[in-house]
Formats: sequence, C-alpha cells, structure tokens
Amino acid sequence: MGRSRQFGTIRIMLFQLSVLWIGAYPGNGFCDGVDSREFNLLLDPSSFTVMEDGFQKTWQTVLQVAEARRVRHRPNRNPFDVERQRIVFLDTKNNDLRASGRLLRQRTKYRDGKLRLDWELTLKQRSRNPMLAIARPIECGRGIRPVREFEEDLSVRFGLAGPAIVSVYSQACKVKKLDISMEKTVLGAMEIFPDFRRMGLSMDERLRPVSGLIIEEYKINPGRFDFGGGLIVSCDITCWRIKFDDVPMIAEFSYDHKFRNLESLPGIPVRVSEDFIVALYQAFGRMVIEGQTKTDLVYEGGRKNRSEGKVR
Repeated sequence: MGRSRQFGTIRIMLFQLSVLWIGAYPGNGFCDGVDSREFNLLLDPSSFTVMEDGFQKTWQTVLQVAEARRVRHRPNRNPFDVERQRIVFLDTKNNDLRASGRLLRQRTKYRDGKLRLDWELTLKQRSRNPMLAIARPIECGRGIRPVREFEEDLSVRFGLAGPAIVSVYSQACKVKKLDISMEKTVLGAMEIFPDFRRMGLSMDERLRPVSGLIIEEYKINPGRFDFGGGLIVSCDITCWRIKFDDVPMIAEFSYDHKFRNLESLPGIPVRVSEDFIVALYQAFGRMVIEGQTKTDLVYEGGRKNRSEGKVR
C-alpha cells in the first residue's frame, strides 16, 4: 500500500513538472523568431465515412469542451462550408528531402468544382529543435515574394506523467498563385527554391508524388475561440481522402494564431490555449491518433495500421 501511494505521488509530481514546462513557453529563449502556433489532434477517420457527419460530431465535441471550460466561442457565418484542395507531396525516389528535414508540398484549390490553373508551392524545414529549423533561411528565386512563417506545431502525447504537449518547429517558404509549368526535377524546383542546390542531388533527379498519392483535402472553418488577452484562434476541421478512394485517410482538428513576437503573447491566455488542447485530447479519447502527422501517413502509403499503438 505504501509503495502504491509513493508511486502515485511521484506520478503527480512528474505531471506538475510537465505542466510547468509546457507553460514556460513565452520568453524561454529557445523559440525566438516563432510567429505562429498551431495546435492539432489527429483523429481516427472512421467517423468521417459520411463527411458531413464527421464535421458536425467533431465540432459538437469541441464546443462541449469549450463550454465546460468557459472558453468564449465566436461562430463563423457559414461554419460548415467546405473548402476543397488537392495536395501532392513531392520527393525523390529515396525520399532525400524528408531525410534532410525538408518537405515540399504542392497545393491546388478548387473553384466551382474544378481545379484552378494556378497553384502554390511550399518548402518547409522541420525539426524538434527550433534552432535547426531556422538555422538557414530558405531562399526563393524567380524574383517572387514568398510568404514566410516560422511556426510551432503542438500536439499531445501520453507519457509517464500523463498528457504532455510536444512541439515541432517548421520554417516555411510559400509561393502562391504560380501559373508556370515546373519541371518535376531537382533542377525545376531549384528555379523556385535555390535551397535545393545545397542538397548535393543530381539536377535531373525526378521529384515524384510521395507514395504515389494525390490527396483530396476537405476542410471547414467553423469558428474561433477567444482565450482572453487578445489571443483569438481560428479553428479548422480537416478530412483527407486519397484520390479515387472513397475511404477517408485521416481527420484532424486544429486551431492556430499568429503574433508579432514572443513578448507580445499574454501569459495566462497562452496557458489556457495549451490546457484546451489537452482537454480536447481527453474528450476525444480513443479517437485520437498519437505519434504521427498527416505527412507521416502519406510517406507510409496512407494506410498505416492504426492499431499499432497509435490510437489510444
């Protein structure tokens, strides 16, 4: 009995330490330059077989958690309007981009049910170490002004001390409304992102859709949450389907916000925004898929066996 109590005390102490560590984000000295945060939960897609039902049930659960925690909700005018996009991740045959911590994504929006002629290309440098993620700014060629971000992506894992937030940092260089034809080779990508020159790859190395997959993304933006102190986040619910496949591949709930610098973040609302993702993790329970990102699933062929310890 004494050992049981002692073990329980140790677990509580570890959990308290993890909470203190999580809440010590602003001004911690390791994340200088971060200008946005995105919280996300990957969800078992089985409830999205009928996509509209999946969107509604997911949002209803989120609203119940918000009400219980007295988080102010700001609904959007058309909360269940669906935005559709086509997403293709590009890499070499040996996945050299991923091995170097890079990610190349092509995204094309739909208009009136048809793919637009222009598209966007994003190159990311990702790492759990923020200093590595931003160590070398991503260059952009062709005289185009890119959209740049340095984002902290936060998810929840269940560890020894209970639920804890885990961060991955990504420097992103996004080029929008490209209407040029890009040769799907390292040389073609280098014309837009000269950063490819540093990778030591053959210029005629082909860039292929990762795992041969073309992703159809369906997303709604149902509303925002106000955590106080001017910290307002925008929410998305996303469902990915593989082209020509009616079975949903993965679903996700996320919310994000941008800011000028770390010093501009209000301390208590930041903690409230972090506590909220942990509360959602607990509310969704066995629906949560841990330890992966949507991109991981693409590299694994889109059909990862979720019973391999990733669904709680």
